[in-house]
Amino acid sequence: ASMKSGIRRAKGDLLANSDADGTYPIVDFPKLYKAFKEKDADMVVGARTKKGVQIPLIRRPAKAVINVLVNSLSGRKIPDNNSGMRIFKKSMAEEFMHLYPQGFSFTITITLAAITSDYNVIYVPIDYFKRKGTSSMSSGFNGLKHFLNFIGLIIRITTYFRPLKFFVWPATLLFFGGIAYIAYTLKMDSNVSDAGMLMILSGIQIGLFGLLAEVVVRQGRAKRL
Repeated sequence: ASMKSGIRRAKGDLLANSDADGTYPIVDFPKLYKAFKEKDADMVVGARTKKGVQIPLIRRPAKAVINVLVNSLSGRKIPDNNSGMRIFKKSMAEEFMHLYPQGFSFTITITLAAITSDYNVIYVPIDYFKRKGTSSMSSGFNGLKHFLNFIGLIIRITTYFRPLKFFVWPATLLFFGGIAYIAYTLKMDSNVSDAGMLMILSGIQIGLFGLLAEVVVRQGRAKRL
């Protein structure tokens, strides 16, 4: 909510943000700005990929799962999907204002929204230091809750901008799962399984639904342009 208020009240055309827990190298903002201008970017993100970055071990498994999901659904390898250090155009940020949650996470929302809308998003490797203070993100029940919220957010943003990327997975699994099950029942019982046929038809229906949603999204985007 504070990020949304800051974006609305900012005066400049370019905005920059960073976490205030001492984990990000603030001195690298000039490096990010230089890359922003040279690459004619819409957003430049400080990727926590330098050797020796101090990401807590307890957060790494969850980050790995989220990275796989983000990369597969966005169709692009994203080095760091929720880095808290970035520079971006105010106009681009305002376009997605209605999508930003009141809580976590602004960073992953604007990242996915920008990439799936074909904005020029680039990454610059940065350091990441040990946190000053404690985190509410990765402790106990809060950690699990935020992890599930991240997963839901990724799916929601992807289905909003590129629905076919999401629907193609269940459609493919059901379609080929149905074929495999029919082949099994034909071999074992000499019978075409009703359940297998239902899986195939369900896969086709989900795939067509995703295709229709993709057409609607693209038409809406063309009208905005």
